[in-house]
Amino acid sequence: MQSSQPVAERPRRPEWMKVRAPSANGRYFDVKKLIHGASLNTICEEARCPNIAECWGRGTATFQILGETCTRACRYCYVHSGRPESPPDPLEPLRLAQTAKQMGLKHVVVTSVDRDDVPDRGAGHYAATIRALKRAVPGYFAADIPQIPRPVWEGLFPRPFWQELTRDAAANQLDPHIVASLIRQESEFNPSAISTANAMGLMQLLPKVGKDLAKEMKIHHFSPDDLLVADTNLRLGTRYFRHMVDHFGGQVEYALAAYNAGSERVDDWRKNGNFADVEEFVESIPFTQTREYVQAIMRNAVIYKLLYSKVAASN
Repeated sequence: MQSSQPVAERPRRPEWMKVRAPSANGRYFDVKKLIHGASLNTICEEARCPNIAECWGRGTATFQILGETCTRACRYCYVHSGRPESPPDPLEPLRLAQTAKQMGLKHVVVTSVDRDDVPDRGAGHYAATIRALKRAVPGYFAADIPQIPRPVWEGLFPRPFWQELTRDAAANQLDPHIVASLIRQESEFNPSAISTANAMGLMQLLPKVGKDLAKEMKIHHFSPDDLLVADTNLRLGTRYFRHMVDHFGGQVEYALAAYNAGSERVDDWRKNGNFADVEEFVESIPFTQTREYVQAIMRNAVIYKLLYSKVAASN
């Protein structure tokens, strides 16, 4: 009788394919406690990611917003699908932002389930989450430009209406990167944006301000709805900002503070404060929102310059 051949040993998996248990020396259990305590979802758990111990152990996580039930059923995805039992939790953005702050994250990765059951499919909730993160973690996206793929930077610092923006900035002797950063802060480049105070369009102009500027610039048959037209809003908005810059002797930081809080307040702050320089003024702005507004625009304008000044020169 012929003897059977020995069975070959199964090849061992490479180290990178092995799923490791959480380390007692890492931050896995601290992260888990924070996330579960805030009733947040993560794609790490919902999609059963095999690398969860490694990422959470380093104190990072990928948050999943808009609930735990996806309205679509992709075969490759582990996320629970079906019809959500409740609308998006309006407090979720605040809890997520606070948790990210407690985790000390330098950048925050957010994904979501699909929500075909709500009118805007969750877009408003997504925007509220980003706004909450900006307030809670001002440096939530801090990295050197070469560390992050350029398409990511371009998504974070977009240039829609760039031809019109640069045209009107040049016509009013303004830095286009400052204007782009201001628009990013005011409306996130949404030409249809209308605030609770009825400020309208890309540069968030009040109808009365728009009417006065249109008269000055001899734009005939003006109506408030024209402020929702990107080209018109940019023409009027850059002229308005130029007036503010001139009012404050060419100092952009004062003009930005006035754009947010009003010229009279900025005049009062300057009159009543003995500031050594404009930097000290910005740090001393009594309104937190206005102080962070000015700082964010000046900081982001630098990023716009770093990203696009060479591109503009080559063109």
